[in-house]
Amino acid sequence: MSVLRQQITASMAKDIAFKLGAELNDEEADIFADGYNAAMLQDRNDVTTGKQLTITLPDTSSKAFWSGTGRSEVFHPETYKRRVKEAIERHCVIAGIEVEVK
Repeated sequence: MSVLRQQITASMAKDIAFKLGAELNDEEADIFADGYNAAMLQDRNDVTTGKQLTITLPDTSSKAFWSGTGRSEVFHPETYKRRVKEAIERHCVIAGIEVEVK
């Protein structure tokens, strides 16, 4: 029996991240969706095993992505994007899936 997984869109990635307590902009959602789709479709034979890949995204409220204090706080999306990319790649390496997130 072959199980096919649906590819996710950037909109679906935003919904997934929101349910996990994070908010993604369009570019971040595209990165997440691309990484997820690459991981799920890298080898269609692996999809039939029913194994799931869980990727933990960084928390946008983490001080690692912010500078300043009070009203002068500034969010640094480039740092967040890099950490999301690293998280996707790290989880894929652990799962034995070769993936490149652009």
